[in-house]
Amino acid sequence: MLRALKTVSELTIPHSAAAALAVVQNIKNIEYSEVKADHVEVHPATADTGTYDVRGHFAGIPWHNRFTYQLNEKGFHSTEVNPPADHP
Repeated sequence: MLRALKTVSELTIPHSAAAALAVVQNIKNIEYSEVKADHVEVHPATADTGTYDVRGHFAGIPWHNRFTYQLNEKGFHSTEVNPPADHP
């Protein structure tokens, strides 16, 4: 399944790159930046890897999933532990 990320707006904030990276790498902040996420519980495995559980609502329907994450120099990369099927 192909997924795309589209930028809809850009905001310049006068802070250092290190400060911005620290905010992005704080996985718990997904609660504030992802509209369908109501609660995020982070389970670090190492300083740079772990999993996180997300609970929330999508189109008014309760939703939850677990993701693995790996922090990197640009932020982090995450992958669904239980991705949706490619077929109906």
